[in-house]
Amino acid sequence: VRAERALGHSLPRGAHVHHVDEDPLNVSARLVICENLAYHKLLHYRASILKAGGDPNTERLCIRCRRLQCHENFYRRKSGRGAGTYLSQCKACVGELVRKARHDW
Repeated sequence: VRAERALGHSLPRGAHVHHVDEDPLNVSARLVICENLAYHKLLHYRASILKAGGDPNTERLCIRCRRLQCHENFYRRKSGRGAGTYLSQCKACVGELVRKARHDW
């Protein structure tokens, strides 16, 4: 409602409102109107890197080991829908999963 009031009209279809302090009940929080859910999730991901003491432009959080690491420690997708983006697990965790899968065969 606050975002729509600030815009002077209803939110565009598919838009999401991001609360900068991550508290949707805080009525005095700064808001960011995101064009879609993907951008909203990106803001949360970048905020999690900042909270961990990292730089979202040069570092990533591995979803498996939860360690903050530089981009070079993550594989990039070479083709397909997400080409050029980084995998969500670091190279060490991917290697561990591959070794475990080979052992289980």
